Amino acid sequence: MDKGTTTWSVGQLAERAGVSVRTLQYYDRIGLLRATLSDGGRRTYTSESLLKLQQILFLKSCGFPLDAIGGSILHPKTPEDLSEVFLRQRRLLQRQVEQLKEMLAALDGLIAQLRQGQDLSPERLFAILELMRRGDQLAFAVRYFDDAQLRGLADRFASPDANGAFMDRVRDVVAEMQALYGRGVDPAGPEGQALAARWWDMVTTFAGGDRDLLRAMFKVGENLEGWPSESSGLREAVQHFLGEALSVYFQREGIEIPESGVNGT
Repeated sequence: MDKGTTTWSVGQLAERAGVSVRTLQYYDRIGLLRATLSDGGRRTYTSESLLKLQQILFLKSCGFPLDAIGGSILHPKTPEDLSEVFLRQRRLLQRQVEQLKEMLAALDGLIAQLRQGQDLSPERLFAILELMRRGDQLAFAVRYFDDAQLRGLADRFASPDANGAFMDRVRDVVAEMQALYGRGVDPAGPEGQALAARWWDMVTTFAGGDRDLLRAMFKVGENLEGWPSESSGLREAVQHFLGEALSVYFQREGIEIPESGVNGT
């Protein structure tokens, strides 16, 4: 990629990029965006510097700390390299869009509850807001749990490490389920049954032996029509893949399930 011979002073680059001169000086000082000294001793920047700065500002806007950004900057030399820079940014933006959709779905559920005159306990409000903060697409499921169950869950997952580890596990299993469904994998086949086993282990870990909580979780899967429209992709995977996979798994393992429903969410 031909970067040309255009150079900018600190002030010119700051104006062009919409940042302060002090910001560029700080990035130079910590080695994140080095300036080049001209023959006259002036600090200058090139087109490559502008591309690096664009990446720094984008990653910073996505929440990456400065000490983690340096190793994430790509150095485009060809149009293909530059395309990879923008493709990576597009993937990050797409992830943020999906998280925003999930938060909107959770907010819609919260608004609906309030408009129906439902009183929200501190435990319920905290659980909803925490799931929204994490961008979890299952935040709407909180309405199926009573306050005592939410208090118990808060106690068991009070540790940020325990909570974060479990939510990472949920996201991994959900992502795998959607990937298997998208590939048209047979729910009764080896991959489908392995996913069913992981899902059931996750669900029983979450319930912690509480049959009433397990029953409430099954109600989430039974009431698919009550899921927000933004969860349509997840809903289809649960209905057409997970439900069938769990039915086979429960029968094969001789697992006694709650009174009704097999979708185990």
